[in-house]
Amino acid sequence: MVHNGFSEPDPVYSCPTRRSEYTYNPMNGPSNLSLRERRDAIVREHIAAENAQDISRAIATFHHPRYEVAPFGSVSDGAQAVHDLLAL
Repeated sequence: MVHNGFSEPDPVYSCPTRRSEYTYNPMNGPSNLSLRERRDAIVREHIAAENAQDISRAIATFHHPRYEVAPFGSVSDGAQAVHDLLAL
């Protein structure tokens, strides 16, 4: 099990509200991959989803969807808020 940096271990990196639409979970992938390789896979998948403008797929790569756009001082916290941000 991989620790997600929060208070409890959680190997699932997909949006619970959209799990039926798309599930991407390299953290539970082959154990022969290092933690860094699995994290890199998540980042590559997220970038590919954004490039394809597949919002549900991009959100599914988060444990907890959150975007902070520093130049504007805005925070989109949660699946719906991130979805609304990416849908612009």
